[in-house]
Amino acid sequence: MVKKSELPSMKDLLAFMNENNADKRDVAKAFHIKGDDRIKLKEMIRELKQSGSLVPTPKNKDKNSDKIPENCPCVITGLDSEGYLIARPMDWTSTKPMPQIIITDCSKIRPAPTTGDEILVKLTPVGKNTFDGKVLRKISDAPNQIVGVYDGSTKTGRIVSVDRRINHTFAVSENKGAKNGDVVICELQGSIFDSRTAKIKKVIGKSTDAHCASLIATAIHGIKTEFSLDELKAAKKLKLPSFAKRTDLRTIPLVTIDGEDARDFDDAVFAEPTENGFHIIVAIADVAFFVTSRSVLDSCAYSRGNSVYFPDRCIPMLPAELSTDLCSLKPNEDRPCIAVHLYINKSGKLEKHKFVRAVMRSAARLNYHEVQDVFSNKNSPLNEELKRHILDLKSAYEVLAVARKERNSLELYVPEREIYLSADGKIKNIKARERLDSHKMIEEMMILANVAAATALEEHEIPTLYRIHEPPSPEKKLSLKTSFSQMNISLKKGDQEELNKIISLHEHDSASFLINELILRSQSQARYCPENVGHFGLALEKYVHFTSPIRRYADLTVHRGLIKALNLGADGLEDEDIDLTEIGEHISYTERQAKAAERDAEDRYLANYMASHIGEQFTAIISSVNQFGLFVRLDETNAEGLIPISSLQNDFYDFIESQNALIGTRTKTTFKMGQHVNVLLVEAVPVTGGLLFSLIDSRLKKQSSSKHKQKDKFKNKKRKKK
Repeated sequence: MVKKSELPSMKDLLAFMNENNADKRDVAKAFHIKGDDRIKLKEMIRELKQSGSLVPTPKNKDKNSDKIPENCPCVITGLDSEGYLIARPMDWTSTKPMPQIIITDCSKIRPAPTTGDEILVKLTPVGKNTFDGKVLRKISDAPNQIVGVYDGSTKTGRIVSVDRRINHTFAVSENKGAKNGDVVICELQGSIFDSRTAKIKKVIGKSTDAHCASLIATAIHGIKTEFSLDELKAAKKLKLPSFAKRTDLRTIPLVTIDGEDARDFDDAVFAEPTENGFHIIVAIADVAFFVTSRSVLDSCAYSRGNSVYFPDRCIPMLPAELSTDLCSLKPNEDRPCIAVHLYINKSGKLEKHKFVRAVMRSAARLNYHEVQDVFSNKNSPLNEELKRHILDLKSAYEVLAVARKERNSLELYVPEREIYLSADGKIKNIKARERLDSHKMIEEMMILANVAAATALEEHEIPTLYRIHEPPSPEKKLSLKTSFSQMNISLKKGDQEELNKIISLHEHDSASFLINELILRSQSQARYCPENVGHFGLALEKYVHFTSPIRRYADLTVHRGLIKALNLGADGLEDEDIDLTEIGEHISYTERQAKAAERDAEDRYLANYMASHIGEQFTAIISSVNQFGLFVRLDETNAEGLIPISSLQNDFYDFIESQNALIGTRTKTTFKMGQHVNVLLVEAVPVTGGLLFSLIDSRLKKQSSSKHKQKDKFKNKKRKKK
């Protein structure tokens, strides 16, 4: 094989390109070809094409081709709801829907592939446009990096990875002042099979610091945490616009309603009754005025794609001068906005709408609990006029809620965790976030504004990025049906109406969380796309994101489209060289990247919190079963961890894939999804987010004599190793 610094021979080049369906970009990355050698490579590939010996790839075929090579260069975009890596083809040019690729086999690639890695994947079709993927190799030419904890107990020190998938340590070849217990970013020295050494590049915190959970997550998932000097300079130069030509909404008591810990306020609402229904105003910060197309700040927002939210910090899409000041709808301060007047009838149907570029002044910054107290007629310190406006908002919401129910919007509720931190960053408590009517009210009004935006753009034939959500694939429906059957729940059509009935029927069951989560897992992943296919979950024919341009680039793109469509200014969407398909793919990726990082940090916070509860007993539900054990979810905190098969005593357990269950060979004791169990917390590792439990189950104690105990434990351990 050629050395990394050399061009491949014609024979090697031909073999590589035909075997891997590769193009020039793939070859350059695989053989580390740079500079002038790229020109030589281009000439070699041209010669192969002219000779007829090079098999054309889908990239060289018709743009509308829906074929995908068996060995496909892909980029990992995040994790799905079951924790599997998901990927997309690196250069997808077809107008057909993007294939769904789930990485089910990483082979022995080390360090294990993660979000952002470019890999060559062998694809196996498992359904219509859905593939299982086996990683053949990495094709990124960037150095391998890991995040780990520095252990100074050895002579040179060693690195223990914070990634649970990397189960060995690395010797330290170069230490940049790291001390015992520091969390560090390292560059691997060669292959994992060679030296197993790592060079410390940066210390990012202490492993004992609660704040470190979010720092680790940003490092692992490649989240940008700092703005460049040019971006900061550009933000500091910005000033409020002249309000002379804007619609004046300052006398209307628009209010912002957010969580107590909200870090930006980019939407405000107002409602009043009319003869036929309600007049609602949704006002959104005018980010497009400050962040113009092709500017430094536009590149900044696009590269990040969205803001990222952790329990202890927010990593904004835009610098603080915008995100917490000029684009934040602070109470009693004039702010530019794009507002939409929405008129609904008594059935909740949107009859007409009007978008304006305006100036507003928020009458109050309210939180959800304050608004809920007014809804519930509890004592409230708010003045009577403000209470009256809040009750008008409630009345408008009640009409919208009826319309939502009639169209059979999917009523999923998978509660988010609320992590309470003290001033010094220590975890005080973790619990499920409440789902209040005040939350639902804001959600419905934002949905209504988003529908109006999509309608306006379609009416004026302006291309845009739709927020699309395709119906579940037949394979996903079958998987959900199988899971439900194990819980004695019958599923027939799997449409929104039937799913809503199941959710409602089991609303107060202890398995409610799992039922909602299983339905969520069965859904296609929502994404941004210029081709509209509707939104299955919301049961809407057209839908865009308009209401959060301060934290989502998609919304900024929609604002620019509206400005152009309605002649609201000179800073609208440009036609030239705007590739909405590429933008949609990129920000769909950054959204998944952010969600993976947020989930990652949450797991570490949970493990940190649970570390003080080792040895305690908890009630839990089995959330999934596989060949190496049971995953259980605690009732109180929704923390999830593993009961290894090696810890199950009194029998030898087989994983029966067709039943998705562990079954004892002698006692026939069965463990399957949805069962309630009592567990003991054995281990909690904050830096990895890992939790290990053991089972406390009276059934097991009665089913086997002690002479089988050690024998079965040995068998289970042996099976695990296999």
